[in-house]
Amino acid sequence: MPDSCPTWDLTDLYADIGDASIKADIEACRSSANGLAADWQGKLETAEGAELAAVITEYQRITEILGKAASHAQLEFAANTTDPDIARHHQSIREAGAEIGAALLFIELELARLPQDRMNTLLEVPALAHWAPWLRRVRAWAPHMLAPDMERMLAERAPSGRGAWVRLFDETAASLRFPFRGTDVTEAEILNSLSSADADERREAGASLSSVMGANQRLLSLVLNTIAKDKEVVKMVLLLTGSVEGAKRQVFEYLAEFSRYDWLWKNNMQAEYAAFKARQPTLEDFEAELKKYVDVEREIAHIAPVHNIGALSLETAPLKY
Repeated sequence: MPDSCPTWDLTDLYADIGDASIKADIEACRSSANGLAADWQGKLETAEGAELAAVITEYQRITEILGKAASHAQLEFAANTTDPDIARHHQSIREAGAEIGAALLFIELELARLPQDRMNTLLEVPALAHWAPWLRRVRAWAPHMLAPDMERMLAERAPSGRGAWVRLFDETAASLRFPFRGTDVTEAEILNSLSSADADERREAGASLSSVMGANQRLLSLVLNTIAKDKEVVKMVLLLTGSVEGAKRQVFEYLAEFSRYDWLWKNNMQAEYAAFKARQPTLEDFEAELKKYVDVEREIAHIAPVHNIGALSLETAPLKY
């Protein structure tokens, strides 16, 4: 490649991959993320508007610092994919980012699932109203979000899943050298020659490209097939998870229908009877009370003995007798 090709100056981010500030920033992000999770995970539903604004502000601060380290590592790697130290640094930052991101995942998941009426009330607080555009975007994804455990698993596996194979492909492609007119050139250079106005140059470049790629086809094919299979596996996991979550939701909704009878097993019948007698009931009162129980018994008797939800068959007999 020509020596005059432009290069970027990354020193505004960090001096180099050995800059001690990188490790300090990552550790600070990890500590802050764990602290945020310890203080707020599972509690955002009951938080006030000002508290949510503070959580989001801290979330932004952590992700911006993490993004700075990730951007520096990615740009260094893009500029030199063959340097093992840069590749190792890039992977370590990806792993740290996945770990910290998984710890903070609860914020967007819980915000997305807040009832709209509750969110409208919270947005009346000016500090939280500042984040309204971002909140709209986060909440728009609510129908497509998985269970927290599944979302966390997908986030944590990112560096070792499809991303790792993409990295292997990039590093392999960058390390290839193509014999061309008495010298070895990079993939970018051989591809550039394929666009030459000279037909002979294009022909020679195509032959060299085919020869080298053919010699590496087993590895490259394995990478591409694994990436494709990984996509299919993730797709199947998402479909199965969605199906299970949908069935679980329907089961809970069905069981919730029985909550109107929970007084039958929650209340103390002897205490209820004593309170009833203490009111010195008339004969009409006894008749009305008996009718109430007869009506409830009739309702329960009419509940279908089996209720099907997907592949599940729920028997109601244990609930009725």
